[in-house]
Amino acid sequence: MPPKLVDAGALKAMLADGQELAIVDLREELIFSRGHLLFARSVPLSRLELKFARLVPRRGTRIVLCDDADDLCERAADILARAGYTNLHALAGGVAAWAAAGFELFSGVNVPSKAFGEFVEHASATPSIDAAELERLMRERGDMGWTLAGFDCDSGKARRAGDVSREGLAWAKAAAERVARRFGVARIDLATVERWRSDDARTLYLFDVRDPREYDAAHVAGAISAPGGQLVQAADQYAGTLGARIVLIDPAEVRAVMTASWLRQMGWRDVYVLAQAGRETAPPAAQILGNPPPSELRIDCADLAALIARNAATVVDLSASRDYLRAHIPGAWFAIRSRLERAPAKVPLQGTLVLTCEDGVLAGRAAIEARALVDRPVRALEGGNAAWLAAGYALTADDAKMADEAVDAWLKPYERPHDKAAAMREYLSWEIDLPARIARDGSANFLEFQP
Repeated sequence: MPPKLVDAGALKAMLADGQELAIVDLREELIFSRGHLLFARSVPLSRLELKFARLVPRRGTRIVLCDDADDLCERAADILARAGYTNLHALAGGVAAWAAAGFELFSGVNVPSKAFGEFVEHASATPSIDAAELERLMRERGDMGWTLAGFDCDSGKARRAGDVSREGLAWAKAAAERVARRFGVARIDLATVERWRSDDARTLYLFDVRDPREYDAAHVAGAISAPGGQLVQAADQYAGTLGARIVLIDPAEVRAVMTASWLRQMGWRDVYVLAQAGRETAPPAAQILGNPPPSELRIDCADLAALIARNAATVVDLSASRDYLRAHIPGAWFAIRSRLERAPAKVPLQGTLVLTCEDGVLAGRAAIEARALVDRPVRALEGGNAAWLAAGYALTADDAKMADEAVDAWLKPYERPHDKAAAMREYLSWEIDLPARIARDGSANFLEFQP
């Protein structure tokens, strides 16, 4: 069943009605970065099964899908409905219709968090220092402004801050308690969390905001690793449902309270700190939608190697372009899963079409779809490129064969191959302009708490 269509005005009203809402943009990340709704989450159709359930865990969540008025919403709705999602909508006319209705589109990624950072800087009149003066004071470190001033940035270092002293921790806890009172950060117990877990009407995110190494050592059952700084800087990558409950965990509570204070100022109202409870070491199982392919659609590494030796296989790699360019099966073509129908026009098919990816999961889902695209046998490589390498076969970064543009990845300014300085200047200007654009959009609920 196709998703229910909502027009731009209706979606704008949803953003203001106080109910839970997940806006999901199904386009590839680079396309998304060129213009999207402020609170849209980037979940490309090509990787939907891998990312969606972690980002939008509650099956009854009100979801609005966005695309370019192509068929991405319909294809995604079919996958999601089969996975049990029941409240699916699509933005009528796609992202362009939102702009045509006079509403704001935003370029870039992680925009709400970055806009909030600019908001805080302006609202708090945060003192600033230019790169040349900082260089004289520190003689090390820096960011894009630092680079544009002609100084080198440090990279590839593994230095870590030392352990916190008992006195330092006591001071931090006292300071965090003042922050908790100022920003209304409440603490809850595990019994409350368990009650909320069983609440089918509300979404619950349980985030461990400590360093990942601390999380790996032991954590509360069901918690997701989300270091506090990263959670604030990229909240849209962790919490897909606006209006959800968020519970933060840190045994000392300092990092949880500080992260909660920032999230509350960003507009997340139901943010809590969990008093310590039982611990486990195993992370939650990956939540992958759909089913693996039937056995007749699978192929193991040895059989694929034999086909390749006889020139009886065409390998198409559905990995992220970054991963494909770093290492792929020799002779494999790069393609994007959601645009796989374009590949036969560019890829000289011979023998069996074998799909692979980083770990084989996405390729398995895509193999079922690919059967309708070609008039030849289709298989998915069990375990993907990781299994291929583990079995003793080679991966290479040479001879990249691109059946599609690498529109699946937005590159940071310093990652771009040409004119990095211009890209950095453009990015900094974009960042500075965010508060005014956020104000025009009117959807954000950033709060300025006075002392």
